[in-house]
Amino acid sequence: MNNEKAKLTKSGFIILAILAVLCVAGIIAYVLNDKQGQPTDPAVISDDEEQYLLYEGGYYRLRDELETVLLMGVDKTSDFHETAGDVINYQQADFLMLLLLDKEQKKCVPLQINRDTMCVIWQLDIYGEPLVPFNGQITLAHAYGSGGKDSCRNQVRAVSDLLYGMQIDNYISVTMDAVPALNDLVGGVTVTVLDDFSKVSETLVQGEEVTLTGDLALQYVRGRTNVGDGSNISRMARQRQYLIALKKKMQSKQQEDESFQMKALAAVSEGMVTDCSTYRLSELAEMISTYEFDEIQTIAGEAVAGEEFMEFYADEDALYRQVIELFYDPKK
Repeated sequence: MNNEKAKLTKSGFIILAILAVLCVAGIIAYVLNDKQGQPTDPAVISDDEEQYLLYEGGYYRLRDELETVLLMGVDKTSDFHETAGDVINYQQADFLMLLLLDKEQKKCVPLQINRDTMCVIWQLDIYGEPLVPFNGQITLAHAYGSGGKDSCRNQVRAVSDLLYGMQIDNYISVTMDAVPALNDLVGGVTVTVLDDFSKVSETLVQGEEVTLTGDLALQYVRGRTNVGDGSNISRMARQRQYLIALKKKMQSKQQEDESFQMKALAAVSEGMVTDCSTYRLSELAEMISTYEFDEIQTIAGEAVAGEEFMEFYADEDALYRQVIELFYDPKK
């Protein structure tokens, strides 16, 4: 590997570390799966070589140049127990972001998913296989299983189902303690406080510029109860703001210290769970280092107060259209 390529790969690893640590703050199918509330009944049209989706009078081809990676941020606790044949580990995925990597256009589109999104998720049996489906917040999917790969696969299953059966190629999850570790490694991250933290912190004053250090960084990207309007939508906005600022600091540190990349990876690796091999992580790092990043997308919908917790209901028509735009191309 030449020096230029080595530098790009290092840059990619740093971006992977950034995206992975942000997780803690908190395709491929020709036919879309059946789903309650689906806004339209798609038809599949075949020709001699490909299949096409009929949607609102137009034909669409599934983009085979896409690769997808689901980033998950989970609670630190690892306790679990068995009950009624299923396994629960108490770890919820508070942050979910799907990266869509377009190998043809050399572009990455991040899709942030609200952890309160209501959808069908599965309880798992003691073997890590789907046991009983129920409707709940998408964050709960990770809570079933051992907290390891079985929980990650269950979270992937829930996100894929939410997106009408789109395939997710890989996943990476990390735990909460990565945030302050990586934050302090770059010497703190400066943000303008977006929400009212007056009930939980005297340091985080809305509208003021603050350099986040230690657990204060975790509090800023994770806090929700007694913060602002208490919604996850507001917290997601803080997470996106923090990601942009952290990325700039990490790029600056890498220019100053060539060994910084290894230090950054060490800061997040202990609590990481992934189905990626070392080679695959290296491949993803190189792709991310060279690809253009689009603005982070979110899913439109409405947040309402449920019987116990907040619930986010995706706008089915808008989501269906978004899936078409992200995963399909019009037939030429």
